[in-house]
Amino acid sequence: MKKIGILACEKFMLRGCPGSDVCWKCFDYATNKKGKFEVYEEKNIQVVAMATCGGCPGVRVVKQGMMLAKQNIDAIHFSGCMLQDVKCPYFDVNEIAKEIENKTGIPVIVGIE
Repeated sequence: MKKIGILACEKFMLRGCPGSDVCWKCFDYATNKKGKFEVYEEKNIQVVAMATCGGCPGVRVVKQGMMLAKQNIDAIHFSGCMLQDVKCPYFDVNEIAKEIENKTGIPVIVGIE
């Protein structure tokens, strides 16, 4: 079983997912292996941890990713609210994803769709 962690925008987690009508799209995509979760097609997956970016202006996002990594996960997914739906204006998600990946050795997948 692949264990997944999700890193999401704190502002939107507190106000409600920007997906369709507060749908928590990340969990739907993970459960149904849609979008970027399709890579796990032949494996069972479980979302075992979810953390926020640490809040604006994103100075804690790398530490939050490292905290997720301590949960014995196989991959981290950046949620849609970090890039596709609203795009974080404070940092480049691709650069942060690489930094977290380099510091933890865990693959970081940017986005869910």
